[in-house]
Amino acid sequence: MIIRALGGPSLRLADQVLWSLAFFVANTAALSELTVAAFAGLSVSTAVAFIVIAVVRAYSINAGVIVAVGVGVESTDSVSLRRGFGASVVGAIVTACTVGVWLTFSGDANAWVLGALALLVVAADLPRQLLIIAGDYRRSLAVSMVYLGLVSGLLAGGHHHLGLPILFGWCASLVVVMTLGTSLAVKSLASRQFQYPKTNEARRLAWALSLEAIYFGMAGQAGLLLLFAFEPDEATAGFRISYALVYAPAFSILQGLMPLLVRWMSRQAVRGNFGAVRRAVTQWALATTAVIASCGLVSFVWLPWFTSDVPLSAVLPFLVPVGFSIAAAQVLEVVVVARRLAGGTQGLHRQRTLLALLDIALQSVGVLTLGVDGLVYALIATSVIRAVLVAWYVGTLPRGFENHPDRGQG
Repeated sequence: MIIRALGGPSLRLADQVLWSLAFFVANTAALSELTVAAFAGLSVSTAVAFIVIAVVRAYSINAGVIVAVGVGVESTDSVSLRRGFGASVVGAIVTACTVGVWLTFSGDANAWVLGALALLVVAADLPRQLLIIAGDYRRSLAVSMVYLGLVSGLLAGGHHHLGLPILFGWCASLVVVMTLGTSLAVKSLASRQFQYPKTNEARRLAWALSLEAIYFGMAGQAGLLLLFAFEPDEATAGFRISYALVYAPAFSILQGLMPLLVRWMSRQAVRGNFGAVRRAVTQWALATTAVIASCGLVSFVWLPWFTSDVPLSAVLPFLVPVGFSIAAAQVLEVVVVARRLAGGTQGLHRQRTLLALLDIALQSVGVLTLGVDGLVYALIATSVIRAVLVAWYVGTLPRGFENHPDRGQG
């Protein structure tokens, strides 16, 4: 009854809030039980999972939306179950192997449990994203409600009553969520199967978006991965938690709302209303800043009162640089999609690749020379570069109605 009472935007917002809250609750439950070293391993597994999720979405959803707009098809009809689930299965397997092997060589006792967790995080994401891009928000909300209910039971101590460690309980919750999401996606989308073109141009676009997702995923998570490899767990706990716990809700909310925004912008692009696309990008930048700032302010209040084996008060010095980095990256992602929808994107892939390589290089040099302080300086520098690029790209977007231009696939 609650789901039926909600309208479109409210329904989508409630869905994403619940999904983000579920991830936050699961992380909090894990933090309350795991040691510093074990939580470091968990941070690595979720970091790798987020990279792969971005790649799967880019290949199976974003490419479909952009190609569909080019042939005058609404974004809600751009989904393909076969393409989506195929990419998700491959991505989940790659994630599990990467995490399992890496943590095994690092001596983590939970290596393959964390590998399984990362696999399930990837596998549980796509069914819900397909429902979102197709506009089936009620079913998507149902999946989020189940996820939050299950992980809330874990935090309340349900895993103790069942005799399950927290990581096993989280995995079990994700299995239920993945199964439910898959069944609902198949039921909802069976009659809407977009045939992705088999042209070289369409293939190049899909691979370009996927490669960009890898580059920027690596750049976005490089800090966590480098610190895990080169710095002691205790010295970097504050930085890792600022990513994995403090800003995880904001990151999840923004990633969840992004498909909705892309869908709306694609509709405007089909109509030639690029002025609306430009305004939406500006509003997204303001909303992103507000969400990130809210998470930072809330954490500033509650972190000193939180007790665990991990010194959460050590997070406070990293709130601003990490928040700035996440905000700049999320805004740039949307601006780039808007540029592609508006056409004239020759060279865009090359520019984004160079930016990602520069980001990784600066973070690597920073960690190897100055440790966690060097990483903070690198994040600030690359965030400033991203902000400049955002301003430049927004300035080149059309300001009003135009006929749909020919697209480059750069």
